[in-house]
Amino acid sequence: MILVLFGPPGSGKGTQSEMLLQSGNFVHISTGDLLRAEVASGSEIGLKVKEIMSQGGFPSDDLIMTLVQGQLDTHKGKQIIFDGFPRTLNQVLAFDALLGVQRENVSIVINLQVDLDQLVDRVSGRFSCKGCGAVYHDRNKRPLQDGVCDRCQGTEFIRRADDQPEVLKNRVRTYLDQTQAVCDFYRQKDLVVDLDASKDPVSVNNDLKISLAQAGFKI
Repeated sequence: MILVLFGPPGSGKGTQSEMLLQSGNFVHISTGDLLRAEVASGSEIGLKVKEIMSQGGFPSDDLIMTLVQGQLDTHKGKQIIFDGFPRTLNQVLAFDALLGVQRENVSIVINLQVDLDQLVDRVSGRFSCKGCGAVYHDRNKRPLQDGVCDRCQGTEFIRRADDQPEVLKNRVRTYLDQTQAVCDFYRQKDLVVDLDASKDPVSVNNDLKISLAQAGFKI
């Protein structure tokens, strides 16, 4: 079964994915993570991605679909969370065709909705471990030991330049523009469930689990 998890930057996709993964019943797939892993491995695809991104470009849909197909083959029959993918109409059509060949389908699309001002407040205080990418927040989620990553015990942290308020607002607008057609596609299939992600993470997770259980997922 496949869950597509949507939401603009700061809506809590990563947090909700981590909470679902704790049950051991899900596999989490983020195309961003897949691309970074390929670059780090020095694979043929990774070298292509590195060259494209070094020139300020974005990997083609064909390349991303190659990675997605590999993950579907690896995790066939499992409950999969797709985090932020598909993001464009071309991707959703290619994904739909790929799933059809594999006799799979998207079971539910969760759309995490948050007010823009709240997103800015959430994201502007965000920082991450340089080593493993674990995400923290100045107020809401500090490391258990200041200056030390909970996950890898690294001591170097970074803040994304594009998490600044004005840049973030543009990112959110771009995200909404890009994904509107994708949401419309899934709404026509009656697969989209809108959740209020302005609540605390535990409350959002409870709402999410209810929706997933109704869709037939093992929680």
